[in-house]
Amino acid sequence: MNDDIRKKVRWFEFYENNGRNARLTCRHFGISPDTFYRWKKRYDPENPSSLADDKKNRKPKRLRKSNISLLTVQKVKKLKKNHPEWSMKKLLITLQGEGVSLSASSIYRIIKK
Repeated sequence: MNDDIRKKVRWFEFYENNGRNARLTCRHFGISPDTFYRWKKRYDPENPSSLADDKKNRKPKRLRKSNISLLTVQKVKKLKKNHPEWSMKKLLITLQGEGVSLSASSIYRIIKK
């Protein structure tokens, strides 16, 4: 049994030994009630491994793909490379002058990548 499971088992032992008081348990261990109740729903006293954290389930099912064309991305990168001192607003105005319609946040995301 790993440390994470042991910690959660201690939560439920404390919970049972203190009159099944969830709020007291949360304050004692410094956890949110939402977290406690989520794990309480999963907890099976006969099977402590039910408290294992399944990291696969945390991953998003789908990631949004950018709908910005490769040509536009290349234009933004080229402008930023040639003029690193330019602000997002200056890049935005220059791109709009070239007929490219993007928001400042989209430009920032492209540069950040």
